Amino acid sequence: MNTEVAQQDQTETTGELRCELSVAKNLFFGEIVEENLFPYPQMRERDREMLGMMTDAIDRFLSEKSEELVEMDRVGEQPEEFIQALREMGLFGLIIGESHGGLELSNAAYARVLAQTSSHDSSVSLTIGAHSSIGMKGILLFGTDEQKARYLPSLASGETIAAFCLTESGAGSDAAAVRCKATRQDDGSWLLNGEKIWITNGGIAGLYTVFARTDGPEGKLSAFIVEAGWEGVSHGPHEDKMGIRASSTTAVAFSDVRVPAENVLGEVGKGFKVAMAILNNGRTGLGGGAVGGMKALIKLATAQAKERKQFDTPIAEFGLVRPSTVSPPRARCGWSPTTSIQAARTTRWRPQSARSSPPMRSSVPPTRRCRSPLETAS
Repeated sequence: MNTEVAQQDQTETTGELRCELSVAKNLFFGEIVEENLFPYPQMRERDREMLGMMTDAIDRFLSEKSEELVEMDRVGEQPEEFIQALREMGLFGLIIGESHGGLELSNAAYARVLAQTSSHDSSVSLTIGAHSSIGMKGILLFGTDEQKARYLPSLASGETIAAFCLTESGAGSDAAAVRCKATRQDDGSWLLNGEKIWITNGGIAGLYTVFARTDGPEGKLSAFIVEAGWEGVSHGPHEDKMGIRASSTTAVAFSDVRVPAENVLGEVGKGFKVAMAILNNGRTGLGGGAVGGMKALIKLATAQAKERKQFDTPIAEFGLVRPSTVSPPRARCGWSPTTSIQAARTTRWRPQSARSSPPMRSSVPPTRRCRSPLETAS
């Protein structure tokens, strides 16, 4: 028997990552090093302690404002005093380093915060997430030391809120079709012209990450850090959306905006790379918010199914409703809202842990049993 495989057999399985074993090599001998292929992430102890306090504070704050959140969604606006409360809770500095005034949460912990806010109101998550996940994420990933020192402290405190400006009327998923244009001037600065649409936080942002064509030898697209207060920068009225209405969504226009050379984000001509890196990193928080919303919806649906009666019987007992609200033994291995949530949680937490630094140690889940929605939603 292969020595490495024998070593694996003789070693007690603890669920820890086994870096001394090669996954690929062991596959040739019919052995699967499951601990290395499917590590179940553990939250950093520092983040775990901080999250306990943060999620409790979020629940208390948003639960007390449940009626106000409904009104905000109806009128399509978050009042300044509400946004100020989010600032005071530190929700704009979640992933910014402590050296710049942030909380420096891992990606997994950040997603957990968005899961908690989304269980109350998705517009709150969008205001926070559009700021952290994409609005200022480019500065964290590609910013120079000078750019970080200049912008991150105010972004961490929420004094400055960020937005991500990529989408145009003819350029959505096709980022390479951007028409907004930046022309290099003799002094090294850039003259920016164009319009972006459907910009989350567009009406409340003080800083925009903007992508524009710079057709030159270095490449066709570049990224810029643009301040909302500069001459020529303006935004349109709030978009009257069908949902998540309280989140600010507007068009943002740039008319002969002079952008200093030092505000180029990343390398000139490498804007497409910058945009894709930001979007790929930003997906982690979005998934966390989706999980939080799913849990809240199942909890509400389960309560409704137990309380509503037809023919003197709770509708939770009816054959077509029961599989969606409970997990009978015969359905444990099939589809249910519970298995969907568990799959979603695992899909989000594992990639986020892989992106976190320092690397997390891992352990195999203590049990594989299915939980009912009543357990999952609690």
